[in-house]
Amino acid sequence: PEGYGIGLAMFTLLFLGQLVYLVYPLPQGDFPGVVRITQIAAYPLLLTLPARFSFGGEYERQETDRTTFQNLQTIATSSEPQEVYQSITTIVSQAMKADLCLLISAPDANKHITLFSGYDLVHQEQIGPATFDSKLFPVLSESLRQGRPLHLPAEGNIPDLEGFEKILDMPITGSLLSAPIFTASGEFDKSLIMLTPESDRMWTAVDQNYLADIASSLTNNLNYKNEYQTNADQLTQSNKTLQNIQDENDRLNDELIELTSRYNSSEEKIEQLQIELRKVMEEMDLNKTSQPQEKGLPE
Repeated sequence: PEGYGIGLAMFTLLFLGQLVYLVYPLPQGDFPGVVRITQIAAYPLLLTLPARFSFGGEYERQETDRTTFQNLQTIATSSEPQEVYQSITTIVSQAMKADLCLLISAPDANKHITLFSGYDLVHQEQIGPATFDSKLFPVLSESLRQGRPLHLPAEGNIPDLEGFEKILDMPITGSLLSAPIFTASGEFDKSLIMLTPESDRMWTAVDQNYLADIASSLTNNLNYKNEYQTNADQLTQSNKTLQNIQDENDRLNDELIELTSRYNSSEEKIEQLQIELRKVMEEMDLNKTSQPQEKGLPE
């Protein structure tokens, strides 16, 4: 625990005093002096005991506040959906004091449920995305299909809790709490799942209302992120199309330059041939004029 070094130091001092007395006992006197000396040296350490809990709690609170601020900043500024999902599950898990917080989808056409992200508060670990069969969670799947909140108690042999035991590879002894997240148009989008496999916490109606408020507050943010991602994907696709058009334009320009070069080369060849033809014709004319005319024969 926090401040364990103080207790360890006190134990060490008292142990050394007893050890020295056992090795070098003093036959005279009613009380071993070396033991009394170590007790006097260890006594001031008792004055620090009341403060160690407040110091530890303050440090833990500061760490939690710093982590919460970083996650809120990620939700507000990040354009990566996975980073946003991880920050959401971390904040909700800390706010609800839930051992596990999962962000999942409704069953798709293939009856598969997608786990977008999760957070393990006990071990302070992120849970990565996964896909699993909705048949493992018949009650939860129906509530997701209808877009309704759900509270499953720990007792009752509910198959959904056994399903989470299989996919998470841990015993689920506590209850389950879920709240849907809707789009701006009122359609079901995702759902927050709270589990308590280690603390055995039993959720109350107050907890359920609190989680519903959190899910409702996430609607606008997730819708904005979805629209942003859609616009970003469209912009990326438009940039790719524009780049393809530019590449095609460059290719056509290269072909046009090549054809023009061939045409110019052909014109030069034609001009050269015309010049050579003129020379040949001029030479032929000169030959004709230079030959003597034949005299006519007498009648």
